[in-house]
Amino acid sequence: MIIERRITFVIGDDGFAVWKLTRLKTLAGYFRSVIILQNITTTEASNSEHSLKVMSLGCKENDLCQLWIEGSDAELACMVLTDFIADQFEIVNTSHKRSENYSNSIIKNHPTFHLPFSLNYYFEAIEVDDDIGKSILMSKISTIFNKVMAQSLLAAMLKREKISSTGIGNGIAIPHIMIEGITKPAIVVLRLDKPVDWHCNRGKITLIIAMLIPAPASLKVVKAFTQISRALLDPVNCNFLTSTIEPEAIKAIVLHIMARNNRTL
Repeated sequence: MIIERRITFVIGDDGFAVWKLTRLKTLAGYFRSVIILQNITTTEASNSEHSLKVMSLGCKENDLCQLWIEGSDAELACMVLTDFIADQFEIVNTSHKRSENYSNSIIKNHPTFHLPFSLNYYFEAIEVDDDIGKSILMSKISTIFNKVMAQSLLAAMLKREKISSTGIGNGIAIPHIMIEGITKPAIVVLRLDKPVDWHCNRGKITLIIAMLIPAPASLKVVKAFTQISRALLDPVNCNFLTSTIEPEAIKAIVLHIMARNNRTL
């Protein structure tokens, strides 16, 4: 049986030093599982056994990375590699031992996730049944955004959908609106356990990243939301998100992408 596990972490000020690469290769060699180092910041990847290729990824301070571990002994490999990563880097999340409070503390305080404005972020895993479709999901998103303004938010989202579907392909939809009366931008992430028809020609979706932007919006807010929207046009970034299970890891990826190139505004 094939098992998949992941470790999400941030590179420190000394990068991915050669001795760390050597140690990672040695540890990886103890297991049958395939272990891939993914640099989410640069969207580059390499098998951990190929040291020169890993070096070419150019992992730098504050880069967000993941180890993808896949194989029959992935659980054991994840346990061992979690200890190594925790000792040498800033670990955000691991499949081996989830700690929501710890992960959220790292995400809140580490500069690689810092946004120059306040953001409401919500996540929910949804079990899809025959009664759940696009309209119900959008209604749920509106309520999560703001219970008092739910009806007006839903109306605005449905109006936006009539222009063109917000299903962007690769299993993701990004319903988004800019509206007056909202004081703080927000993101709602819904991970679906089954694909849902989003009424677009780009296929069904399993992940919804809904965006609520106050009108008028500051340049900082516009730039961050544009950053995530553009990043999701890249199938590699979409795969990072749709293939990640742990909520804290998804949050780390989303906020890291939004924060990138936005810290000096």
